[in-house]
Amino acid sequence: MTNILWFRNDLRLHDNEAFSQAIDNDSVLLVYIYDRTLIKRDTVSSFHLKFIEESLDDLSDELKEKFGATLNIYHSDTLDVFRDLLSRYQVKNVFSNRIFKEKSSQEIDDSCHSLFSSKGVKWIPV
Repeated sequence: MTNILWFRNDLRLHDNEAFSQAIDNDSVLLVYIYDRTLIKRDTVSSFHLKFIEESLDDLSDELKEKFGATLNIYHSDTLDVFRDLLSRYQVKNVFSNRIFKEKSSQEIDDSCHSLFSSKGVKWIPV
């Protein structure tokens, strides 16, 4: 069985509870998704996107250096990415840190929760 660690706004390893829990389990697929809906929000600027890109580069380097692991980065709709991953892997759990009540994030969370439940996958937001 495979677990997924879904990096969201928590692009660090230090003090990352979802990461700590995920690596204590079976094999872990590390995922970040540039969700089309979220990137198009008025609150997302080129500076914000540059910060995310730099943070992902740093995170990717740290994962490779410390754990020999690869961060899988997707540019798509979150639900589409998870549909694909769940069709290709036997996923047991999805770990992530919580995002607190951004409307567009909440809609994505609700859709993902429904998908995970329908596939027997446990979502563990910490």
